[in-house]
Formats: sequence, C-alpha cells, structure tokens
Amino acid sequence: MKKRSAASSGASPEAPVVIFVDRSVGRLYVPRALRAAGATVITHDERFPEENTPDAVWLAEAGASGWVVVTRDSAIRHKPNEWQALMEHGVLAVVVTARNVTGPRIADLLVHALPRILEIAQTTARPAIFRLNSSGKPEPMELGARPQAGSRVRRQ
Repeated sequence: MKKRSAASSGASPEAPVVIFVDRSVGRLYVPRALRAAGATVITHDERFPEENTPDAVWLAEAGASGWVVVTRDSAIRHKPNEWQALMEHGVLAVVVTARNVTGPRIADLLVHALPRILEIAQTTARPAIFRLNSSGKPEPMELGARPQAGSRVRRQ
C-alpha cells in the first residue's frame, strides 16, 4: 500500500484521528473502550440519530471529514452506492470480520489494534479498507472494481 503524507491522507499531525463507530459495531462497549484508550470517537447515533440514514450519506461525511470508519458490514465494498461513497469521498474503513464475538470482545480487539489503526490513518492513501479478524491485526482488503447495480441487495 502506498504511503502518503498526513496532509494528503485526510488527517493532520496536529489533529487527532477521529474514529467513527458504525451502529453495526455496537453502541456501548466499543465507543466506551476506545475512548478509555484515548481515542477520539464519534458514534453513528451521536452524528446521525435517525435510524434510516442511508449508508452512502454517513460514508460521504466520514470520508469528507477524514474519519476512520469502524463497521461490521463486510459487504460494504460490494454494494454499488456504498462502494461509490467509499471511492468518491476517500473513506478509510476498518471492517471487523471476527465472527461470533460479543461487544466486549470487539472492544478488546479494537483497543488492541488501536495503535496500528492510528498509524494506518496517518500513513495510508485513501480510499482504503482493512479487515480486523479475531487475530486483532488489521489487514488490507481489496476495494475491487465498481459492483454492478442489482448484483447485491441495496441497503438503505
């Protein structure tokens, strides 16, 4: 993966990296644990309290704001409208792919991976997606080509 300066990665050395926690990750344990570990966190509910905010809308804001998105939606790169938002707005996402895990376990995985996630946020060209499996080590995922409309069910 190409490295680039903090100025072009969406984050600056002076500004803290902001982690946007999607509802799919959890509303309590994960934000609380990340904040306790020193992370600057915005939750989906804090920024988008409406339950029906389309994913493409919050992805666009996250990308434009330079936030790191943490989600469990591993299909995000296969949905045409979400893929487009990822690409157009330079989103950096960490997808938690660990299976059969509780909120506290997800929180532990993310806190363990936090130093690496912060490094990725400062050094990785965007858009980019990383997976976080039960090993707790973020690994790059391919964004791939634009998905065809109708190839997946579009979620609003």
